[in-house]
Amino acid sequence: METDFLDQVRFVTVESTDPGDRPLDEILGGYGLDAVPATGEPAVADELDRHEIVVLVADLQARGVDTFGLVKRIKRRKHYVPVILVTKLDDVNLPLAVTELHVGHYVPKPVDPDRLMAEVTRCTGYLHERLERERMAAEERAIGALLRLSLQPIALQEYLQAALELLLQAVTWLRILPRGAIFLAREGEGGGYLNMVAQYQLSPELHGLCARVEFGQCLCGRAAESKEIQFAACLDHRHEIRFEGIQPHGHYNVPLLHEGRTIGVIVFYLPHGHRPLFHEEAFLRRVADTLSMGIIRRTQSSALKEAVSAASQAVGQLESITRNLSGIIFRRIDHPDGRVEYPYISSSEKELGFFPSRLLKEGLLEGFELVHLSDREGVRDAMARAAEKMAPMSTDFRLLLENGDTRWMHCSAYPTRLDDGAIRWDGLLLDVEDRKSLEAQLVQSQKLEAVGQLAAGIAHEINTPTQYVSDNTHFLQESFEELFGLIGEYRRLVEAAQEGAPDRELIERILRLEEEVDLEYLEEEIPQALEQAMEGLRKIATIVRAMKEFSHPGSEDREAIDVNKLLANTVTISRNEWKYVAEVEMTPEEGLPPVMGFSNQLGQVFLNPIVNAAHAIAGAGGEKLDVEGRIRVSTRLIGRELEVRIEDNGPGIPEELRDKVFNPFFTTKEVGKGTGQGLAIAHDIVKKHGGVLSLEDAPGHGALFIIRLPVAGLGAEAAV
Repeated sequence: METDFLDQVRFVTVESTDPGDRPLDEILGGYGLDAVPATGEPAVADELDRHEIVVLVADLQARGVDTFGLVKRIKRRKHYVPVILVTKLDDVNLPLAVTELHVGHYVPKPVDPDRLMAEVTRCTGYLHERLERERMAAEERAIGALLRLSLQPIALQEYLQAALELLLQAVTWLRILPRGAIFLAREGEGGGYLNMVAQYQLSPELHGLCARVEFGQCLCGRAAESKEIQFAACLDHRHEIRFEGIQPHGHYNVPLLHEGRTIGVIVFYLPHGHRPLFHEEAFLRRVADTLSMGIIRRTQSSALKEAVSAASQAVGQLESITRNLSGIIFRRIDHPDGRVEYPYISSSEKELGFFPSRLLKEGLLEGFELVHLSDREGVRDAMARAAEKMAPMSTDFRLLLENGDTRWMHCSAYPTRLDDGAIRWDGLLLDVEDRKSLEAQLVQSQKLEAVGQLAAGIAHEINTPTQYVSDNTHFLQESFEELFGLIGEYRRLVEAAQEGAPDRELIERILRLEEEVDLEYLEEEIPQALEQAMEGLRKIATIVRAMKEFSHPGSEDREAIDVNKLLANTVTISRNEWKYVAEVEMTPEEGLPPVMGFSNQLGQVFLNPIVNAAHAIAGAGGEKLDVEGRIRVSTRLIGRELEVRIEDNGPGIPEELRDKVFNPFFTTKEVGKGTGQGLAIAHDIVKKHGGVLSLEDAPGHGALFIIRLPVAGLGAEAAV
């Protein structure tokens, strides 16, 4: 926890009116904490609204205040507000507070200041962890939105303006002002300079003064020249561009880099006197990297279009054009006798300079030897399907070059059946290494966004077993303290017996202490408390293990996947999404063979329809529909395919919308509730695994998603 986090916390106290009790705000203030007493619910609610980071410290026996009811209403209104209860241990409301309100922090009366401070430390530690998780989830949502924007087919100027406005509106945790600009680097006679190409709410004076900024000039020019982030909390000496009436402010000036050179700078305005936090620059570097990819993608896309246009106008210049592309144009002929011929292969002087064109032309390689072993089955399957239907083939795979490098390629080829029965393929191998990296980031960002959305629910699921582990641990602690006290008396009895006759008063004291301790009760309850604590720890371990396996980025190579186990983990981590609105029935077929693929991607495929089903049953307005919610998850083997069925009894999807559910950015949820990316990404993932994702009506009512995947050893290779 950051050392200054406690300085950011506001402690609101509900005080006892008993003159013998020391005021809680006085105790907390003695430790230098910001504490304020509040009388009654309106005052407490007002403090919670005025401050972002608040902890409620309430005396459960405060006279004239229904503390239990107050806490209950506050937590219903703001469930994330941590609560520390000060109470007598025999208060009947304490167990209710622990079980119903999930209050796990309490201090017994009379209040020991050090004990209260220890509980404050634990409570704020948990609060800090929760806020950090929320911040990281918000970062991933912002990066995910920026990645999605970068994939949209819009021009560079429009992309940069939209990206700037998105960041200024989405990054609420970083206290940037709603003003900023993006510059692109240019080369002039006197050296490099920055040209402002996008801005948001800048003053008219800055439009002219900052239209062109030389490298090394002002903060943004220094960022471009040094290739390092330039931060300023105020208008210091580095802020050379000024005008009369300029308002005090700070800056983050972040360079946009590509292959070690500056291609631009993004500028964020900060409140005057802003104190930077350690994670801010790391996040801004991720923003800069994502923006840089979007800029380069558009400039490269523009260059590619120009090259294709030139090739169509002058076929004779084909070879010179392909030398400037990160790709290969080829013609392949598959003869009926099994021979493979490459009449034409273009050359490339870029990343594919080590492509073994000569070996292919001379017939020393057949072609599949250049495909990564994990991708060969998919490429063979794609070619077999295209040859069977005489339809265009389009697939991605990893290419092995002569120098040992591996690069992601996109292959588009059109088959033609010749008179002698041979099949001619005219195609293009295009280097898509950067695109695949961007797609992988988008998939992982979507996954982490889902994890961030589930994090609060998972924390809630862990909280319940944690509470009774804590309660049983406290019980064991108090029980052993009593037993050790009794053992001490026994030792004094032994010593007295060794010295002579034991003192009658000692024996009577031991008998009284035995009665107070109630040995028979402890003998019965201690083993139960230990077993309950172990059961709670086992439940926590199950949830954490499922979350760890779900969120793991996975291997770059295909692996054998136990679909039943992956589904069980997915249901576990999504429990808080469905447990209040539906029951999940799992009927997996035992002994299923594995599926070859990427477990992290398939986990995301299974999560999406389960969460969507829970949301549909809950109703558009957040109110549960008038049905006994039910989500059925089943698996079975059908021939050479493993089928996963996810069925719900919600309102279903109207027939006129079913053809659109797998389209990017299409959603049936309310504005702000869905991105329209989940099912589109899931559909793409299943397709790349050689499977099919479809939507049907569930029997009676609701929606039924069916996922069919080829089984390992029974997939495309067997069909060729």
